[in-house]
Formats: sequence, C-alpha cells, structure tokens
Amino acid sequence: MTHLLPPLAKYATVWLRMIGITKILPADLEAFLVNGSSHRRNTVDQSQFNRRGHRGGVEQKRDVVAIMKRELSDSDIKVVNLTHQHLISFLPHVLSKINRVSFGLLESGDLHYLTRNGAGHGSGNAIVAKRRRLLAVPFTALDVPSQASEFSNPEVVIGLTTLAYRLIGLRRSDLVTYLSQLKEDMARQTGVPDQREASLRYDAIVEASGGLVRGRRRQFKTSLGKSSSNDDLQRAVNMRDAICEGNEEDEEEESSDGSSTFNSTELGGDDEEYTIRNRMWPLQMLDLEDPDQVEELHALIAKCPLCIKDYLNGHVFPEAMDFQVSKFAASGQELGGSILFKHRLGFSGTPSDLLPEEFGPCVYEEGDEAEMLNTLTDPSVVSVVNLPILWSVGKLLDQVAMDAGGAGQAGYHALIDCGALVTGLSNEAVARHLLERGLEGMEGCVFLDRSDRKMILMRDGWRILPLSRCGVAKHRRFSFYDQAHTTGMDIKQALQARAALTLGKDITFRDFAQGAYRMRGIGKGQTVTVLLVPEVLRLINTEVYKAKHPSQREPLQTHVLPSQSDLASQTNSPSDMLNDIAAWLTINALHSENLQVQVLLEQSIKNVWRKRAFSVLVSNHKVIGTKESSGTLRRALEVFKEPLDLDVDNSLGLKPYLVERMEGERVGQKEYIIDGANLVIDKLMGMASQSQRRTDGVILLDSEQEQEQEQEQEQEQEQEQAQEQEEEQEQEQEVALVV
Repeated sequence: MTHLLPPLAKYATVWLRMIGITKILPADLEAFLVNGSSHRRNTVDQSQFNRRGHRGGVEQKRDVVAIMKRELSDSDIKVVNLTHQHLISFLPHVLSKINRVSFGLLESGDLHYLTRNGAGHGSGNAIVAKRRRLLAVPFTALDVPSQASEFSNPEVVIGLTTLAYRLIGLRRSDLVTYLSQLKEDMARQTGVPDQREASLRYDAIVEASGGLVRGRRRQFKTSLGKSSSNDDLQRAVNMRDAICEGNEEDEEEESSDGSSTFNSTELGGDDEEYTIRNRMWPLQMLDLEDPDQVEELHALIAKCPLCIKDYLNGHVFPEAMDFQVSKFAASGQELGGSILFKHRLGFSGTPSDLLPEEFGPCVYEEGDEAEMLNTLTDPSVVSVVNLPILWSVGKLLDQVAMDAGGAGQAGYHALIDCGALVTGLSNEAVARHLLERGLEGMEGCVFLDRSDRKMILMRDGWRILPLSRCGVAKHRRFSFYDQAHTTGMDIKQALQARAALTLGKDITFRDFAQGAYRMRGIGKGQTVTVLLVPEVLRLINTEVYKAKHPSQREPLQTHVLPSQSDLASQTNSPSDMLNDIAAWLTINALHSENLQVQVLLEQSIKNVWRKRAFSVLVSNHKVIGTKESSGTLRRALEVFKEPLDLDVDNSLGLKPYLVERMEGERVGQKEYIIDGANLVIDKLMGMASQSQRRTDGVILLDSEQEQEQEQEQEQEQEQEQAQEQEEEQEQEQEVALVV
C-alpha cells in the first residue's frame, strides 16, 4: 500500500481540517501522516518554481513534531495519532485480508453449522453471541469461520466489519432489522407519510440503488429524462460486476451509435422504463412479512452504501461494540512448556523452529526440505500457466474444466485451491460447475462437505454419494480441494494424474508444498500446473526486482498489473519461473515467521514469571476464593491477566520496541523471577533484539529500493521534459525563420 499512502494522506488531511484541526499547515499534516514522529519534512519555497513547474528553491528542514506539540491540543493530537495509525497500520492490515478466507460475516449456513457443532446448548442462533452475528469474525480457511474467536482491536473490528458489509451487502436478516427500524421511526414522526424523514431516507436509498418507489418520480432529470447524478457511477458499477463475475453477457456492449449499454438495469428514466422489479412499495405500505417484497428489495438495495452506512452506525456498532478492559490469555507455551505437562513428546504438524523455548529445538528429517524444493522447481514435474488479466472465478473453473491437455499431457484430474481463489461458491457448486462446463471423460467430481466427508457428485443423475460407495475408477473422477482441505486431506489419484494448483498473495512455500503433495505421486508420474493470476505475478516480479543488482534493473511500477501483452511475452524459462516462485514463497514465509518469532519470544519471556505465579496458585488452590486468600494469591492471578489498552495515545514520540516493553514488565514482575531466571530472560531479550533489527533492516531496504525506483522515474520524467523543451525551441526557431 506504499503507493496509496500519499494520496490517502491528502484525503485524511482534508478531513482533519474539516473537523477543526486548522492550526497546522496541510503539508505538515500530510508529512506526519505519512512518516510519523521520526520525520522532519523537507519544505520548499513555492514561489521558486520556473514556468514549467521545475523546482528551483532551496529545501529547508521543518520539525513537524515540534510544531504539532506547540500548536495542537491534547485531543487534537489524539485524533491525528489515530489517523496516522489508521493509514500506516489498520488500513493496510484490513485491506490485506481476504473476505471469507481470513475474515467475514456469518451467513445463515455458518450460523446453522456453528449452532449444531459449536459449544453450548440451545437451538436456533441462541448460542451464537450477538457480537459474532453482527460483526466480522476470523476465518480459519475459505468459508470456514472460527468456532469462537473474535477480533479484539476495535479499529480492526470496525474496518473489517465495514469491508465485509460493503463486499457482500446486507443479509436478509440485516435488511429486515433495518427496515423495521425505519418503519418505527416513521411511525413516531409527524406529517404526510411520504414526506417524513424516514420515508425520504428510504426513497433516497431505493433511488440510489437504481429503483423507484411507486407513486414517486425522480427528483433530478436531464433533458433526456435520465438521472444525471448517478448515471456514470451505475455504469461503472455494472461494468465492475460484469468483470468480477466473468459474465460476458453482462459486459459492456457497443450500440450502433457508439454508446454503451448494459443488460443490467441502468439508473434513470421515466416510470415506464422501470420494470416491476424496480418499482418498490412505499415504506408505509411495505410488508416485511411478505417474502416476495423482502426478496425484491434485498436484491435491489442490499449493497447500497447509504443503506449499509445507516445500518452499521445505527444498529451494528452501537449494539455490538463492547470491549473488556482485560483478558486472560493462554498460548502454545502452556502446551509446549512444562507449566502444565512435565513430559511432552512433540507437536503434530509440519516441522518448524517456532516452538516454545522449553520444548527444545525441532529435529528435522535430513534431506526432506531439499527434496521438496528440488521436486517443486523441476519443470518436468511443475509447469506454470498465466491467467488472463480479466480473470474471474468462473473463467478459472472453465479453464480447468475445458483443458484437454496436449503436448503429452492429459487433462486435469484435480484442482487444488491453495490460493483461495475459488470464492463465492460451495464445494458442491464448484463440482457441478466443473462437470457442466467440461471434464470430458470424468464420471464425477469429488469434493469435501461441511463435515469434511469425501463426497462425489455423479454426472449421471447428479447424485451425491460418499466416495467410498461410488465405485468410480480413479482415472475417471476429478477432485476439488478447497483451501481448507489443501493440508492433511488424502484422496487417491491416478498414477499419471495432473493437478491444477492456485497461488494467493499470502501463500508461503509450506502452503505450496502441502497443496502440491496432495498428489502423493508427484515427481513419480503425477504432475502439477500452477495457475498464476496477474496480481500474484506482479508480487513475484517485485521481489525478483529487489534481488537484482541496480545495474541490472529496469524501471518497474510495482503497483501496476502486467498487461496482457506482458503476460504473453514472458521470457523467463520454465526453470527460472519456478525458481522465482519458490523464492517469493520463501520470502513470504520469512516475513510471516519473523512476526511469529516476535510473538513467540514475548510469550516465552512472560512464561518465565508465569510459571512461578502458577506454582503459587497451585500450591494454595484450596484457599483461593476464601477469607484465607491473601494478597499474594491475587497478585499471582493478575500475572495471567493482560490489560487491553484501547486508549488513543496523546504523545508524539517514538513507540517502544518489544525489548523496551518487556524490560518494563520484567521490573513489574520481579517478585516471580527466581534465581537463574534472569539468565533465561536475557537470552530471550537478545533474540528479540536480533529479530527487531532484522525487521528494521527489511523495512529500510524496501524504503531505499522504493526511493531508487522513484529516482529512476524522476530521471525519466526530467529527460522527457528536457526533450520537450528542445522540441519547443526547435519549433520556435522554425516559426521565427518562416516569419
């Protein structure tokens, strides 16, 4: 998001000035929002610009932080700090998440599944807390919501919830709740029903969504009889939906006069131009018990931004945004350390060094990692196919279903969705789509249901059977592994089977290897084809660019997708492409593990004094809660409580690193640090310091490389401007000669 930060800072500066923070120059506010408290902004006398806009002044240093401390009140500093945190932390974090993969709203099917399989008692939605029903919740995999987890940071909750509702729109239950509130508001208001505030709001939402309330006429019309305010917006929305859904019939068509038309309903027009579906009943006549009326209205206004904004601000956030001031926290330390279990055999899963300190180092099987890397970078085993720019879920599935092989390769026998690209469809719907669109020679498609059972959809009669009872030969069936089942799921494949595998932006080499090795005979007859989308190819090219020597780099716009011609003219050999993919996946893993290392080290440090506090609680457990309970026991219990500080910071200084924070806690918990424990803490502190230096080094390197790219682009622009000046001078000379 680096390239988005400057323009977003400009928008944020406008907003800050709108709410009254006007004592700071806009340029100073922008500088702080982008760079934070460690920055001194370079300023230039704006009068020192030549006639072509080239800078001619002398740069000066301004201490933005000192100016803000002098001019802003305590509350203003908090607002600016929060805005800065949103731009550099919360917003990038929220936008990096994928809906229905790492977060999402609970749909009716999710609620039914959690009710049936979750902890607790009761029927219906009673056991699902209101917060989880209304707010975005964590997902553990594609379409798999967490059983009980919630997001704890309120800014993250607000951001992800807003994003989730904007992506999927209001659910039917949400719409009924919102409309019920509107009807109640209208009943309390006075005046002519269709002129009351609630009714006018309802009319505005319907009209903004492309509909019209019966008995109403559009307030704003052009000479052509069409609404001018939203026409371009609706055309853009229609084009976006057509592209995203991969529906060529809904894409833009050129009429005979060159104007664009859409199959979906456009905004504007007189009453007769609207179908019955787009003529909604007035609010006072709306029957929320009529499923047809609710369905028609839901199809029209569910994704309307005005409607979503009202529902979030009027119902969701006031009802569900309650947070605790502290929490009891546990982690893998309690399982991997000796605090609960004196003897531990091991953790199940992929080998990793991210283990509690007391567990000891991981013991690897010699040669396994190298063998996997060698296999997955072998062009005879793994190939790469670039998907087109305007790819969609439907087009991706069509490409897999219609691929008949060729050049010595068979068609696909499996689709392994490691990248979680197949969204918006159930596993059964994916299986049906694949069979309907192709998979010639396949009698059925295997998929995993919500209970992790292996099922097969038969082409003959569209029956769904357990895989164990279908009797279909392995080479006559296709298998779909959704993202949640790309690890730990075995479905036997034909000896010469070929699988398609997707990559996503957050995938690591471990994820890639786990998915590829669903083909248990990979490298021994079975092969994999990686389906590479342009967005992922851009990320790979960016990392490859960073690894090159400056003399070998060509200008690269890291935030621009490769064009279709770029995809067609890829000059990398198959081996080089696979090496680049493996390198990018490894870098992703390093970034992820470095963050996990810092969390693990913090847990390990806290575990030192927690062990002592736990032994105090266990040895005195009989008196806990009685009159004999002492202050010592209360203090021991407090060790396991973590405060949730949700206050906005009013200071402009640099925030402490992990080591500084842990040193502060170490002083506060000295009562539970016994002889020898300080040596362990010192060792862990040293590891934490090294991890932080690595993180700072990566950030600094990325920053330097971005500056190099900007300098290269500036040099190109200066060369172009110089060339333009020369051309202008030549033209002026020619004109002078003619005269």
